[in-house]
Amino acid sequence: MSIYSLLLDRSLSCACELRRLLRRPEALCVSVMVGGIAGRKEVVFFAVSDNLNRSMNEDTNLSLLRRLNLNHLVSFLTVAESQTFRGAAARLHISQSALSVQIQQLEEVLRVRLFHRTTRSMALTAEGKRLLPVARHVTREVTLVTGDFWEEAALQRGVASLAATPSMAAGLVPPVMKAVADEHPGIKIELLVKDSSNDVADAVRQGDADLGLLSFSEEPKDLAVTPLRQDELVAVVPNSYTRLARSRQVTLRQLARFPFLIQPRGGSFREVLDRHLREQEVTIDIHQEILQAEVLVGLVGHGLGVAVLLERALVPLNLEGCRVIRLRGVRPGRVGLVSSPRRFLSPAVELLRRVTEEVSNRAWVYPHRVVAAHAE
Repeated sequence: MSIYSLLLDRSLSCACELRRLLRRPEALCVSVMVGGIAGRKEVVFFAVSDNLNRSMNEDTNLSLLRRLNLNHLVSFLTVAESQTFRGAAARLHISQSALSVQIQQLEEVLRVRLFHRTTRSMALTAEGKRLLPVARHVTREVTLVTGDFWEEAALQRGVASLAATPSMAAGLVPPVMKAVADEHPGIKIELLVKDSSNDVADAVRQGDADLGLLSFSEEPKDLAVTPLRQDELVAVVPNSYTRLARSRQVTLRQLARFPFLIQPRGGSFREVLDRHLREQEVTIDIHQEILQAEVLVGLVGHGLGVAVLLERALVPLNLEGCRVIRLRGVRPGRVGLVSSPRRFLSPAVELLRRVTEEVSNRAWVYPHRVVAAHAE
């Protein structure tokens, strides 16, 4: 509890001001006592809770900071280091009178003298010596952070985070990171590999990643989406299924005659595949549900069934014993880059988005297509 006293004019405006102060939400357990009256003045003593006391101190600090600016500290520091107003004014490229005004304003705000001044010399007062390390620290930190911001704006440095599914991380992300490193070596890309497109979208929503690279059939409504390219679905069949492996195209109904190896529910790809199966009224015999595409392809290569996968997921995989066939009657999905519409994108993130668009527009190299072309 703190005690305050005010000498108030017994006018309506002063009474209103006192009531305004005492009615603040923080003013708990307030007591007021009117003291002696002198003319039209009266002394009012009032006690306020510590909450209000802290609030009043915060208001005072804010009022003080509004009257200070960085120029005051820079002027003080330059005078202290130069030890003359003339030398300091020359370093700051301002007149001595303007510099004197800056120092006077600072002393008025702080309510202390900062320099001992004579016609021949000038030295710091005890208060000036206390302020000197503070001024050096503040100006140094502001200079450092300003330099960082300028370098980031010029793309000389910066960090951008990208979330992607394993297939995206293996296929599209490496050439994107290489292009960024070649163009701006000071930019660091942080890669977060997520199990599914839904996990990628959640990482962007929660602020864990600046951008997300994912596949989708319907655009996420709460994220900003930059469409990149179509996402083709293909059939992966064993070479040992001789007749099927010779086909140029195949339908889901034809594949349904064989054991199905499939990724589990929960990901956007499985949702797309299930929708196509429902629309075509096709029922499949699921033998294995495995998330990792490389495991599914390995099982197919050993003749244990057929699989339907995104074509880009096959880029880094060993397709020995397999044949990749186009699916007929299945609409492709889409690959896109997502970001939060509520967050500002830094220059590094904007660079990553631009480079990702440029790289995705180039033709992706699918090794299985090259092999198939030579075989034909």
